Amino acid sequence: MERLLRRSKEEEQVLRRNIFELVESSRVAIIGPIRQEILCGIRDPIRFEKLLEYLDGFSDEEIVTKDYEDAARLQNLCFFERYRLVSD
Repeated sequence: MERLLRRSKEEEQVLRRNIFELVESSRVAIIGPIRQEILCGIRDPIRFEKLLEYLDGFSDEEIVTKDYEDAARLQNLCFFERYRLVSD
């Protein structure tokens, strides 16, 4: 993690270029609730609009009922596994 925080300008440019390419090629997406969480709480209207503009590059992934069911299944699995480890 420390290395990520100490990237050189060249490494930073490579990272930005890679992210840009992922967005441009539609290989990344976000879901509506995540978009909302990112935007919530931004008090400055100018910053809000700028971030909204950046997020416009991401397509929205459709959420279906099975996604919520799978998320609940994973959350339960993680919770009960953690509980099991703590109580052992």
